[in-house]
Amino acid sequence: MRNETAGILPTASGAQRMAWVLTCTVNDNVYLRVDKSGRQYLHYYLSPFDAMLEAIRITEMGEMVSMVDTTGGTAPRSQSFFPRLHLAWQASNGRIMLGTSRLPTPFTLPTGRRTYGEFCLRLDEPALKIFDHFRELAGLYAWEDAIRSFDHTTAVDFYKRVRTGWKSVPKWLSEDKPVLNQYAILDPETGNWHFVPLTELAGNIWPILKHCCRWWAF
Repeated sequence: MRNETAGILPTASGAQRMAWVLTCTVNDNVYLRVDKSGRQYLHYYLSPFDAMLEAIRITEMGEMVSMVDTTGGTAPRSQSFFPRLHLAWQASNGRIMLGTSRLPTPFTLPTGRRTYGEFCLRLDEPALKIFDHFRELAGLYAWEDAIRSFDHTTAVDFYKRVRTGWKSVPKWLSEDKPVLNQYAILDPETGNWHFVPLTELAGNIWPILKHCCRWWAF
């Protein structure tokens, strides 16, 4: 599914950001998640470590997926989807929240219209600012340095820390009915989790996320 646009995500400011998506190993199609209304979403990641964590969990559940750096590709024309930018993981009182599918529940932002077949990801400046805001509140000011250090020589070490971080973090099941009050981000360099109260988000951001929350039941 990769094409010549692999990796580089265009932004209005001209800044270059890398993007990753998950693909199904058996057929190389993009991996889509489904919300409680039945709509399908393509989650893409500006951090390979977020993509890696989700791939680890999906693999634990018996599906084989791969992590690919790309901003465009193809999906079966019979499957329509909406692109969403991954921001962080939903949490409650120091625990990650799992959805009905037992996958970790994400904070995501819609960044495009319904797509069929070929797709090309686009990132607007407001979405990019929200992504950066999430990282800064978590104290991850050097997160771009960690991403730049991610390559074939460091991937194994990062994978071990991300996998250990996923295994060690406390989790809520959907039937526990936790109250969403935090977001969580894993620091790939230390393997430590950062939990941030939603009340610390900038006032103009939470209404946007709250509107999106009504569809989350992954």
